[in-house]
Order: sequence, then C-alpha cells, then structure tokens
Amino acid sequence: MLFLKRMANGDVLTPMAGQADAVLFLNASGQWAYKDQSGTVTVMTSGGGGSPGAPGVGITNIAKISGTGAPGTTDTYRITLSDSSYYGFTVYNGADGEDGAPGSGGGGGASVPTVIPKTGAHTLITTDLNNIIAVNSASNVNLTIPTDATLGSLGATVGASVEILQIGAGRVDIVAGSGVTLLKWSGYPSPSQNVSQSIVHVAANTWLVR
Repeated sequence: MLFLKRMANGDVLTPMAGQADAVLFLNASGQWAYKDQSGTVTVMTSGGGGSPGAPGVGITNIAKISGTGAPGTTDTYRITLSDSSYYGFTVYNGADGEDGAPGSGGGGGASVPTVIPKTGAHTLITTDLNNIIAVNSASNVNLTIPTDATLGSLGATVGASVEILQIGAGRVDIVAGSGVTLLKWSGYPSPSQNVSQSIVHVAANTWLVR
C-alpha cells in the first residue's frame, strides 16, 4: 500500500518497506506514473466516459378508455408516454353510502282560530273554545260561560280562551253561569261596537275577562 501526499512535478513518494524499487511520482506532464520493481513505468490515466444513457420519457396524456364512473363499478385509464408507449390502470368507484335516517318532524304550526258568527244570546260550547265569536246584534245580548263539566275536557284546560267581537250596536255582556266565577276588571261592562274582549280559563270553573 502507498500513502499519497500532495506533490509537485518530479516529487517521488517514499516506497514502503519491501518495495524499495517501486515508486509513484508525477511526471513532467503532471500525470501520475508508477514505476514497479522491474523498472516498468505506467502512466495512470482517468477512465473514459461511459455510454450515454437512454433518452428520458414523460407523460403526454392520461385518459379514461372505459367505464362510466358509476358507484360500485371499475373504470380503466391509459397513460401515454412521450415515446408513444403506454400502460393502463384501473380505478374502482366506491359505492354510495346508505341514506341517513329521516330527520324528526317539525312541530305543528299554531292553529288559526275559527270565526264563529252569532246574532243573539249565546252559551259557550266546547267548539267555541280557542276560537273567535263574532256577535252582530242590534240589541244587548248575554254570552254565558257554563261549568267546566259542561264544556268537557277542553273546557277544563287552564289556558283555554275565547275572543268575543262586538260587530253590531248591541252590547255583548259576558256573564257567569251557575257554579262559575267570573273575574272582571273595575267598571265592567265597557265594550262597544267593533271592539273585542276575551275570556281566559284560569282555574277550575274560573274565567278572567280581559
């Protein structure tokens, strides 16, 4: 083995023991040369360049050549290269997922009250509740509120109400039937033509005029 160092033309490496006649040196042309023990000098040259590699290729086109893209089917594609060679590959189209469960239905909208026309005195019945009674009378009339039992289960519901419209010139007086308590504001009666008043069920057999 020879140990090398940076050398100038004409420098000679000191040979190792056992190779007293072998030297490695820079010749006058600045080339490395090797003189073996027999005195033969070999100029060390660099190897020649290798053969050029094959030309590179690129992708010129990617196209689907079969298939519809439908869920659960397979499509075939072709990749064409710049040297006109090509190869194909397949793509599986996943099936659609299952439909989600239907959403819960929306709450029912508020019902529109029915206008019930009257031309004379009237005692409330179940179908009057949560509706509007329009009274058109030339003379004063009474609108009587019976007991909860008479009005049925809806009549016994706290919060049930009736709106009374006075269409005619005759005043509509709201009166309590037997067993019914009617809560009125001070100065009642005070309704007049084209004015409304309402009654609200606030407790068992108890109604408030407002």
